[in-house]
Amino acid sequence: MKKEETLSVEDHQKVTTRSEYGQEIQESGHNKSNKENAYGTIDWEDGVYTGELNKGVPHGKGHLKRRNGDWYRGDFQFGFMHGKGEYHWFDGDVYEGGFKDDVPHGDGIKKWKHGAFSEGNWENGVRCGKGTFKSPGGYCYKGEFLNDWFHGEGIYIWPDGSVESGIWREGKLVKPKSIINEHIHLETVK
Repeated sequence: MKKEETLSVEDHQKVTTRSEYGQEIQESGHNKSNKENAYGTIDWEDGVYTGELNKGVPHGKGHLKRRNGDWYRGDFQFGFMHGKGEYHWFDGDVYEGGFKDDVPHGDGIKKWKHGAFSEGNWENGVRCGKGTFKSPGGYCYKGEFLNDWFHGEGIYIWPDGSVESGIWREGKLVKPKSIINEHIHLETVK
């Protein structure tokens, strides 16, 4: 980090730096809105950001605390959650993994407070591609997702050990396959 500069009174005043989602963002701390590679705090109507800044915008490592109790810690790029990070919802749900433009994107794990979890690929905030979903009730799906649905080739295991496998479309098994399991042999019927 660079040696700290002598700052004038103007440097410590709150300055409107930009508008995000129609909200005016106020900046304070040891930074200027046009200074590159600074560290500071941005306080706006929705929450408070503390971390690395570039020209007054969150860029690098930082922490965002929303007024509703949600918080994020991780990478920012040009003011957006972007890169690796973790998002905690006020209700206890947690997502850890990749982000792009403020939403889960890339490899990640989401854990719901009631015990369910999903691991795999995310695109634009929803599960897409290969992944796994496990419920606290004991069922599990492993396979392909599209727009948060079981969609594509996958296997669904019920708590009693019974298995459904085949091609899924929007959460429904549309083309079953026969399954051989260590414990059971199922012949699927249309």
